[in-house]
Amino acid sequence: MNDSVLKSASPSLPADIRTGDPAIDRYLSQIDAHLIGTRGIRRATLLEARDFIVDASTDAADRDAAILAATREFGSPADIGSIQRRERHGMLLKIALATGPAFALLMLLAQVLGLPGPGGWGARALVFVLNMLFFGLAMGVSFAYAIGTPAPSKTPSTAIGGGDGFTVAYRTSSRTLCWILIAVFGTMQLFLLLGLFGADPTGIFNAWMWPLITLMLFVNIKNLGAPLHALRFSAEVTPGALRIHRLTGPLLLQRQQIATITRPSYPRQVFSTQYGQQRRIGWRDEDGSLRHATVSLPPDIINGDRLLAWLEAAADDNAAQGLNPARPPHAG
Repeated sequence: MNDSVLKSASPSLPADIRTGDPAIDRYLSQIDAHLIGTRGIRRATLLEARDFIVDASTDAADRDAAILAATREFGSPADIGSIQRRERHGMLLKIALATGPAFALLMLLAQVLGLPGPGGWGARALVFVLNMLFFGLAMGVSFAYAIGTPAPSKTPSTAIGGGDGFTVAYRTSSRTLCWILIAVFGTMQLFLLLGLFGADPTGIFNAWMWPLITLMLFVNIKNLGAPLHALRFSAEVTPGALRIHRLTGPLLLQRQQIATITRPSYPRQVFSTQYGQQRRIGWRDEDGSLRHATVSLPPDIINGDRLLAWLEAAADDNAAQGLNPARPPHAG
């Protein structure tokens, strides 16, 4: 793969990443030259490198020597870029395999139920492969090189357990997109319902058989539910508590209640009314019973990675202190 086509132009480091120290900023620029993806994708690697070097050199007697030692320990820009490219390519493959076959199966089922398309199983098999490849690769490229996906947090438990609180919320652009999705799929849902009775004013769905319309109505439940969940979601996090605002109502959890944080199974995610990278939070109720709530933490959520780190640290600390059963290994 020619990685050069996967990197957007970035003539200089963003102002909020620069440290003002020529040696550190030069090292970060060298790393950036070896990374792929949009600025948002490369940002995570640059922030990790910057924070590592700044932390290692802040209180050093000989700061220049400490910076040099820290850059050598963190790695050469070429090696860091090679690792980042492998991770991004792996993400492309993972997302393509997760989304391509699912979309192709959905389209095949729709064709079987009457969606206009090629006749004969040979032609349908070809269309299945094309749907799988094009949709899977499109989703993989989008999330691996343009949008990004939350990575497992490397923040130590002690760093997350203390300090100030923070807010978790979707960006304004994402909320605007949610309203657009609701308008588009809400209109489609209405026309599908009218199509069941042959009253679709567009005439598109009147000729569809009811099994096909029923399937599309079911699929659209997720397409409408996901943006509704996103519009309602936000969270406030303090060192000792988490308050989540969600479509099904607010949820207040104390840190010592957190028992597990896992990734839901693939079927559970498919049939959920949420999109994005989902996490299932397990917590102990007042009577000691284990309860669960699922949140979606896509990359366009501000401080989503910090929330994930807070949850993981809380589950680890509570398990170590015997407050909750041992946390299962975190997936992803």
